[in-house]
Amino acid sequence: MSFSIHDLLRLLYSSVTSLFAPGSETYWIFLITGAFVTAFAYAKYHMETSRFSLIAFIRFVFPLKLLKHRSVRIDFEMCFLNFFYGALVSGAVLKYIPDLGILWKHVFSSILWQHHLSRHYLYYVPDILFTIAIFMVADLAFYLVHVAFHRIPVLWEIHKVHHSAEAINPMTSYRGHPLNLLSTQILTKLLIDVLRGLFGAVYPDMGVSELAFRGVNILLFSYNIVGGYLRHSSVWLHFGRRLNFIVLTPAHHQIHHSEDPKHWGKNLGGALSIWDWVGGTLYIPDKKENLSYGLADAEENREFNRSVIALYYLPFINIWKRHLMPWFHSLRIKAI
Repeated sequence: MSFSIHDLLRLLYSSVTSLFAPGSETYWIFLITGAFVTAFAYAKYHMETSRFSLIAFIRFVFPLKLLKHRSVRIDFEMCFLNFFYGALVSGAVLKYIPDLGILWKHVFSSILWQHHLSRHYLYYVPDILFTIAIFMVADLAFYLVHVAFHRIPVLWEIHKVHHSAEAINPMTSYRGHPLNLLSTQILTKLLIDVLRGLFGAVYPDMGVSELAFRGVNILLFSYNIVGGYLRHSSVWLHFGRRLNFIVLTPAHHQIHHSEDPKHWGKNLGGALSIWDWVGGTLYIPDKKENLSYGLADAEENREFNRSVIALYYLPFINIWKRHLMPWFHSLRIKAI
């Protein structure tokens, strides 16, 4: 397998267009629906008077203080840098990971040889099941990687990049260290390959297809339409007491970014809260809480927000100083 100049140019072009593609949270449809969802949340939870004011609403959506914040500026810079990273590094790495779907299909076929099903009388049922399964498995992969990056000290040094945001906004979604992003992408691909193999073995006659809108899982697309992408925003919104146990909302994720110790390590899922529920990491806010964001260590937070470049190299320095250097030092003492 070779990586040509044509592949490089194609990936660079895709890095720019993907910022506004259906798979991005800045897709134009999400921006439009998000405006309506934000207006609803503003009228229900944020409006200080009984009369709706368009000027007050615009100030709520685009607060001047937030737009000038150093953390927000860095979020925008990292957004574009990470899209190019996604094209060059992530795209190249994932290209060289073999497609294990066929291998898993053979494995499951040998196990389920007498349980093959025909699609002839099932119509779109297999596709619907496959779409739901991919959505859930991709979200599970996000949750598992997220748990690891919160609980393993060395990985937490990398994940601090995301949590160093002092003023969350939709661009904070793209504020993440490349190693963090790549880990999620790799585990997601490996788990989805298992799914493809399983469904390919169960429905061997015609296979299954994911129900998608321009390449994006229709369930994920629907989640973003109803305001899922607002989870990195100041818009406090939830979907009701019962749905809060199933679907993560902006209210959930604002808790996740809180610097209050009682909120640390809570609400780690991407779109679904069921993994947090099962894993004991779910925190459902009953009412709007006064939150401040960023790392608990104010000095460390300032270091991370010094520049966008600092977000890329500081994790490695911290890993060396806080984890590797003491370990090497202990080895030297034992040797003596």
